[in-house]
Amino acid sequence: DQALDRLPPLLRLMLIMAQTFRWSETRIAAYLKAEGERLSPSQISPQLEQAYALLEAEIPPDIHLIYWGESVSGEALEAETPHAPPPVEKTRWTQALSAIYAG
Repeated sequence: DQALDRLPPLLRLMLIMAQTFRWSETRIAAYLKAEGERLSPSQISPQLEQAYALLEAEIPPDIHLIYWGESVSGEALEAETPHAPPPVEKTRWTQALSAIYAG
């Protein structure tokens, strides 16, 4: 199984809308409202944070090392890895999601 597939469906959908489509919290809430969900834009951010936390917990250790230059425990690599991205949160998740989709 892939890490993204293990997320609850609603969190997975919100994460994809935020990361893949780059939708704002307002747009995500509007879409979900049209689909019968009752979430306000202010409720989307905590839901996304939960999705990111669940996703990170499912990321295999080798992906942490390759893309983030750290072990799952957050321990930095001894030598700098040329593939490690800068510590920017959106870049970190975009690369992680790309790695997951690449399988």
